[in-house]
Amino acid sequence: MVEIVRLEKQLSFDEMLGQFWQAYPSRTKKLWVKRALGKALHEDSFENIMAGVERYKQCDKVLNGFILDPQNWLSAGCWMDEFQPPKPEKREWDTENDYQEKLRKWADDL
Repeated sequence: MVEIVRLEKQLSFDEMLGQFWQAYPSRTKKLWVKRALGKALHEDSFENIMAGVERYKQCDKVLNGFILDPQNWLSAGCWMDEFQPPKPEKREWDTENDYQEKLRKWADDL
């Protein structure tokens, strides 16, 4: 039996930099990002770094507008962090019954 091996195209460093640059939620200091990504690639795979970017984009801090500079994020190895998920929205009532009860109280106060 012949085993078929698929060779995926290896990305060049410039292609990896381009993908990271497009995916990261802040695009500043590209030359520093280039250096930091080069060093980060000695620590982990590009796939793991990009998976970390995707997790980071969904964390509570980023969704609330706090975004680390990309070179700091790479230099600190933040793709390995465990990020806080977004907090659920607070509602004044949890169920339809709670809503109905608040509506009755409001109507009684009129």
